[in-house]
Amino acid sequence: PGSGKSTIAKSLVAQNNNYHIVDGDILKTPAKMLKNAKEYIDTHSIIFDATNNNPEKRSRFIDFAIQHN
Repeated sequence: PGSGKSTIAKSLVAQNNNYHIVDGDILKTPAKMLKNAKEYIDTHSIIFDATNNNPEKRSRFIDFAIQHN
């Protein structure tokens, strides 16, 4: 927390509207975050904005990225 992840994500979106931020602070659960990402994956690059401080949490999002290249 507090490392500037959201600031970087917002900066990227401001520079290029082909990005979509999946905000963990708003969506709260990995399931909701992945559902939101799936809604945008065909038209946007996805930024998962969340603290995923252990391998188990990160693996869901890494798997999503691998599946969607």
